[in-house]
Amino acid sequence: MFKHTPEQARAAWVAALRSGQYKQTTDTLKDDYGFCCLGVACDVYAKLEPETGASWDGDTFVTPNHDDDQNDATLPTLVRNWLGLDGFSGPLTREATLATCAASLANLNDDKGFTFAQLADVIENKGVVLRG
Repeated sequence: MFKHTPEQARAAWVAALRSGQYKQTTDTLKDDYGFCCLGVACDVYAKLEPETGASWDGDTFVTPNHDDDQNDATLPTLVRNWLGLDGFSGPLTREATLATCAASLANLNDDKGFTFAQLADVIENKGVVLRG
């Protein structure tokens, strides 16, 4: 279905987070100030999987033929599947989950002040719960 494997998709996401091309914002995928880490994932998805027709409509990430999946705050199902993630906000593995039940990439981005580089490290070190 996708041109890229989940491993390739995550590598592209990590590279984008470290690229310096994205300004960081909180509490939304994208706004006038920048992107959250999950918004960067959506943007990378739209660029690397153009045949899906996914795009931004203002601050909302639109995934054609998946109207129930369009929003401005959580990771759309198509992007989650592409990245091989479980959960709408990028849930984390054991230690983070045990320490705080709400721990997620969105939480680290929005509430804990993690930079994109720090979030890239979390993803790269498999701090993200992966399927399979």
